[in-house]
Amino acid sequence: MDTFLLKESTGLLVVDIQEKLFQKMYQKEDLLKKLGLVIEAAKILQLPIILSEQYPQGLGSTVSAVQTILEPVEVFEKTTFSCLGSQALQEAIAKKSVKNWLIIGIETHICILQTAKDFLTHDLQPVVITDATSSRNLVDHKSAIKEMRTLGIRCSTAETILFELVRDAKAKEFKAISQLVK
Repeated sequence: MDTFLLKESTGLLVVDIQEKLFQKMYQKEDLLKKLGLVIEAAKILQLPIILSEQYPQGLGSTVSAVQTILEPVEVFEKTTFSCLGSQALQEAIAKKSVKNWLIIGIETHICILQTAKDFLTHDLQPVVITDATSSRNLVDHKSAIKEMRTLGIRCSTAETILFELVRDAKAKEFKAISQLVK
């Protein structure tokens, strides 16, 4: 893994933030704020963004507050828990030609964990943003974060990662990102 993330080699994967499932998430209001922060910052940084939806026929579409921030972005439907289990998602990720992937969404202990593990097997570097991921309960979320760290997957907070991508207070994106985190 590279020591520092660079915006030129980093993308954002938004995983399964869907209506029926989102309503059951631990501290969903705080989660929604962090999801918005990360997505807005990714747009400012001009990172490639990919959105997945787990079986939308049953779980509904992406929550409207997130859809509004993301538009326009292509939605990739899947039934596998790992995003890379979907051929279409795997191809979309490969086309972006970036090595590091910020991962946000739900649920940490299922789709986020399996996706991050799968990224490692595809020589990609997952970076799980811990305060922009969640599960129905805190125990599952914390357990998954611990397991990922044990596997060498980087897990950090939104502000840590965003300011690492900006790197310098003189960077053109610094002011806009600073305003988002206030």
